[in-house]
Amino acid sequence: MIALYKPQKINFLFPSVMAVLLLSVNIISTLNTIKSKIATILPFGTQSLNIILFSILLISIFDILIKRHKFLKIQRVSHEIISSRVIKEFHDRYVRESTEYYRSKHVFTESDVSDFIRSNYFRRRYRKSLAYYIEGLFAINSYKSSNNLRDIFINNLIVKKLIDIGGSKALDREFYIRN
Repeated sequence: MIALYKPQKINFLFPSVMAVLLLSVNIISTLNTIKSKIATILPFGTQSLNIILFSILLISIFDILIKRHKFLKIQRVSHEIISSRVIKEFHDRYVRESTEYYRSKHVFTESDVSDFIRSNYFRRRYRKSLAYYIEGLFAINSYKSSNNLRDIFINNLIVKKLIDIGGSKALDREFYIRN
C-alpha cells in the first residue's frame, strides 16, 4: 500500500512542466506590454528596440559561453597539475636546498608553485596584435583561479605524503620534500 501512494519523481514532472509553461507565457505577455509602453516613450520604433534587446541577449549568451570555456580550462588544468609528469617538472625547476634545520632538505614555497602555474598555464602566446586581444577574452588570469590551483597542487602533494609543511618566510609558507 505504501508503494502505491508514495510520491514518485515522474508524478512531479507534468505539474512542473505546466508551471514552467504558464510562468513563461505570463512573462512573455508581460514583456510585450512593457515593450510597447517603452516603445511609445522612446523616440525610435519597436524595430530598434528589438535590435537592442536581441544584441543584449547575444552578448549575455556569449558571456556565458566564455565563462563556461574558462571553467572547463581550469578544470582541465586542475586535473593536469596533479599528474606525476607535472610534479616532476615542478621539482626539477623550483626545488632548492635548505640548510635551515640540522640537515639539508629540499624546499619550495607557495609563491614558487604560483609562479610555476602562471608561467605554464596562464601565459599568453601572442604579442600585441588582434590575436592577443581575442586570446585575452578566453585567458584565465585571475588570482582566485591561480590560488585555487596552487592549493590543489599542494594538497595533492600532502595527500600523497610527498611533502611536509615547514615554516614561513614573510607570509610565504615553505614545504619540505620527504626523503
